[in-house]
Amino acid sequence: MKLHFLYKNVLIQILTLSLIFALPIYFFGIKDREDYDLGLFSSKVIFENLNLFIFFYDLYGPGIKFPVGQGLFFHPFIIFTKNISLFFFLTIFTHILIQINYFLKLLKQFKIKNNNFIIVILVIFSISNFNYIYSDDWLSLFVTYTFLFVSFYYWNKVIFKRTNISFIQFILSTSFMILNGHSGLAFIYLIFFILYFLFNFNYSIIKNKLTYLFIFFFFNFSWRVYFLVN
Repeated sequence: MKLHFLYKNVLIQILTLSLIFALPIYFFGIKDREDYDLGLFSSKVIFENLNLFIFFYDLYGPGIKFPVGQGLFFHPFIIFTKNISLFFFLTIFTHILIQINYFLKLLKQFKIKNNNFIIVILVIFSISNFNYIYSDDWLSLFVTYTFLFVSFYYWNKVIFKRTNISFIQFILSTSFMILNGHSGLAFIYLIFFILYFLFNFNYSIIKNKLTYLFIFFFFNFSWRVYFLVN
């Protein structure tokens, strides 16, 4: 993945502002218990057992359906869950960089001129980031929001450039968002992608075999929604 902002000479500014935003999490932690006791608990169990396919956990009360909550169940950073502060800091810091990188790419995609430094500030200190990190302390929402930038960028490439590699990138980024994010928020984003497609309808997508691969992946990942409603 090429970092778009490396070519704009604002990397130091981005790193500095991202650290300013993320460091309080490292030193003071977060306050909401729900993500700790549900989603994060499930992520730790998955990592400690090195098993991605645990569907029942009998060491919690009389036994529970598993996983519980909304968590980063398949996220590579779960290897750091033994140090919660480090886990949250690394996740927040790297995902902010992803947000900036793909937002700048989106602006370039839509041919929107911008002041990079102002854009960086607006993205890092956006109301969504404050809400998901400092207010609700819900990391799964933050990850879902981050990958909206990624998936939307590749969805645009699918619709307007019609390349197979873009379709594969969209499938992978959306799958990662669903598996490691919040099912409810991911569902809203999927509706947005569908509506955006309808308003920019491209018949060639219907004829593309990868379209049906995406549908296959979508239904295979729908078990997340099943756990949400049951």
